[in-house]
Amino acid sequence: MSMFEKISTFVAETSEQAAKVVEEGAAILMGQDHGSSNANEHTLKDDGAEDYGDYSDLEGLPDDFLNQESPLNGIAENVLGDIMKNQVAPRSTWENIQAFKAAITWSEPFILFLIGFHLIIIISATLSTKRGGLGSRMFVMGIIFFTVRSAERLNDYGANEWERFATQNYFDSRGVFVSLMLSAPLLLVSACMLIAIVREASTLLIEVKKHELRAKAKAKKEKKLEKKQN
Repeated sequence: MSMFEKISTFVAETSEQAAKVVEEGAAILMGQDHGSSNANEHTLKDDGAEDYGDYSDLEGLPDDFLNQESPLNGIAENVLGDIMKNQVAPRSTWENIQAFKAAITWSEPFILFLIGFHLIIIISATLSTKRGGLGSRMFVMGIIFFTVRSAERLNDYGANEWERFATQNYFDSRGVFVSLMLSAPLLLVSACMLIAIVREASTLLIEVKKHELRAKAKAKKEKKLEKKQN
């Protein structure tokens, strides 16, 4: 049985119970009114115009009926409980990634702009690492540092102004979207740039050591030649 069939069956059973309670209540009220009218006629016959008292409608109802809980109470809670039982939360890392991917509208301009920004940063970082100097690298890393540093403020701004540029509010209080879609790719690019810089520095250090060893070996050879000549 599917979830919707369970819900429809539960609502139908509850409606039947509610109808029975209404019928019983109506029967009790009718019986109470009939009993009151008979008592009134009997009192008028025996005592004349004696007043039999003024009672409200609630005072004439039995205590069991007044204290009885309606079967409609808790319908919403039970239905929601059944729905939540049938919902399967993501368990594995791959399921979490798929759920996050499905929650994003990848075709909207805001997401496309964000992807384009990352592509520009990646291309700039690649060119500056391979062909640029230290200044271009520091410029790209400065942009990355400034953007990551401002991630919290950007998340707060997005949470307040998301309707102006997005179709849904991606900016939660924990900043999951900003961390995964903005900061994480930039930090990955900066880490790659740092690795490239360290590799280049280690290569230059090896070349310097080789040059020193060659210079020392050349100096020793020159000294030996000088001693032989003398």
